[in-house]
Amino acid sequence: MASNHLFPVSSGLFEHKERLGAAIWEFLWCIDSVTKEEVDESGERWGIVLGGAPVKHERIAKELMSSERTVQRNMALLKSQGYISTLRIPYGEIIKVRNNKKNFEAKRSAINVISKPREAPNMAGLNDKNGISPDSDTPNMAQRYDNNGTCNKDFKELITTIPITEFDEEIIEEPALDGMISILNAYCKLHGKFDFHVKPKEREAMGKMVSGGMPVPFTIRTMELLLEEKRNRELERFKMPTSFLYYVDAIEEAWLNSQTISTSMNGVAPRLQDKQVRKNKQQKEIDDLQRFIEEEEQREKIGSR
Repeated sequence: MASNHLFPVSSGLFEHKERLGAAIWEFLWCIDSVTKEEVDESGERWGIVLGGAPVKHERIAKELMSSERTVQRNMALLKSQGYISTLRIPYGEIIKVRNNKKNFEAKRSAINVISKPREAPNMAGLNDKNGISPDSDTPNMAQRYDNNGTCNKDFKELITTIPITEFDEEIIEEPALDGMISILNAYCKLHGKFDFHVKPKEREAMGKMVSGGMPVPFTIRTMELLLEEKRNRELERFKMPTSFLYYVDAIEEAWLNSQTISTSMNGVAPRLQDKQVRKNKQQKEIDDLQRFIEEEEQREKIGSR
């Protein structure tokens, strides 16, 4: 950064320490770089970093005296936790900060209020000429400047100086985070959404799938098949699912079924083999989905030979 300066940070940030970890430096950089604000349809305030100009990780790394690899990992963490939203474009990313706290009106007021006294020409002669008394009813503005210039009414705001100096770099690979981001991106692309539309519960469900050992390609492909099956089933009545949670149960059941190895009963409960079990609608859909997945896996194996 060009020079040290003060910028407001809410003391509530301390409550997010465990979730942010080392990414707090990138988050503070984003907060400091917010130059304007927009409000979405739900009324949530988003701070626009550098006015919506594309930002490269190289720039952030240079200003934080870090590495691009670290910045990339930490920005992915902020994105997965819902602190920021990014839109990739050819020359970088447009970054938005959720729940913007910067008060641009207050900032402009402070700039207007705190000003250096300037010399004014002697208007006494002109006043006498026009019959205007030097003693007028104009109020003394000095007191108003003092009242408005320094405002301490919000004690929840922590004003702190962030000197960006050397700090230890944590080299920790987080494949689960990368997998969650892949699922998030695939879901947004499939449903025509921005990542900031995805709620924390949905992100948590994505993360649990990855941390539970479910392969990311399996999750994405199953989600695509479920959506296609829904479209074919509903036809003109088709409506896009409003949440990733719509897919969770079916994806998890498909994964469990794929892990089940069918073995012959070898005389154990032979009557169960002949018994016809009536399947409900959901089970039939899952079986069809499993068949589709197996066919896709076979095609991939044949294509890789």
